[in-house]
Amino acid sequence: MPVGHFVQAGFDGRIWVANKTYNALYFSDIVQFTPPGTYTITYTVTNYIQSLSPQDGESITGLFRVPKALLVFKQNHIFRVYSATNVDPYPAYNVGTYSQESIVQGKDGVYFHHSSGFYKFTYDGQPTEISRRIIDFVKAIPRAYYESIVGIYDGYDAIKWSIGPVTVEGVSYQNCQVRYSISTQVWTIYDYAGNEISALIRYDNGTTIEQIMGTTSGAVGKLDTGTTDFNLPIYYEMIDRWRSYTEMYSHTKSISGVMVMTENAAGALLQYQSEKSPANVWHDIDIVRDRYDALFPNASTDDFNNSRLRLSGNTRGTPLVFYGVELLSIQDKGLEQN
Repeated sequence: MPVGHFVQAGFDGRIWVANKTYNALYFSDIVQFTPPGTYTITYTVTNYIQSLSPQDGESITGLFRVPKALLVFKQNHIFRVYSATNVDPYPAYNVGTYSQESIVQGKDGVYFHHSSGFYKFTYDGQPTEISRRIIDFVKAIPRAYYESIVGIYDGYDAIKWSIGPVTVEGVSYQNCQVRYSISTQVWTIYDYAGNEISALIRYDNGTTIEQIMGTTSGAVGKLDTGTTDFNLPIYYEMIDRWRSYTEMYSHTKSISGVMVMTENAAGALLQYQSEKSPANVWHDIDIVRDRYDALFPNASTDDFNNSRLRLSGNTRGTPLVFYGVELLSIQDKGLEQN
């Protein structure tokens, strides 16, 4: 068969090869099977489709098999191929993908990344955006990383994408991963600092189904398991949203007492950032020294109108459990004139 960049086997009983250079989709004759284990594969020189809108100037970026069609992805189009002689004349416009590895099969459809966001695609419908809540992270993904985004389905209820280095609201993430919970439509943000994830697969060893990750440095390991990060302490960081804490945003205030409720977080650093702080600059409040209730009755911050809290540290061995932060007292100082 001709050389290609993407391969899918089994749809319509054939092997499909997409060549992005020639914008062509080649397919074998129907594969013949002779029990118990002999497959005969033949190819006819006329077995190709080369009418996938070459006028758009885009190249094929991915192939993905679904129950009713073979999806052919370009940067901003998605074509449905129903058989060797039947291609949907009306593809999905203005949405596609730059990365074959970002296309993920979930329990209720196909998910993928596009430059405008993350999308869900049902087999007989149109793509629907699901990432409006994390649009700041979508916009922060470097253009040079679009082709490197990789995704995985955890087998239960979550889709995860590794999106590379991003900076959002003054916070830098070295190797950011976004996690979408299908049932609750909740997004969670992770940062795998020091490990640039370049591959994600699900592996069934006959006993359990594991999520396996590979990094650009050649390290391979199980995702979301264990108590160390490739034998190094796991770095954690939890950042609260911006808050005014009072009914009036215009009022100046300061925090004068706080309590942090955790398990096994001794050594964690509690910090804050105000709206006047430079990007990614945090101010210390205190260090958590207790295993459960860390009480800081004499905490003191500079004056602010809006602020947010950050708890960060390193852990290995016993997992960390974070319950929340309770503000004991806030000084409301009224209006501050320019």
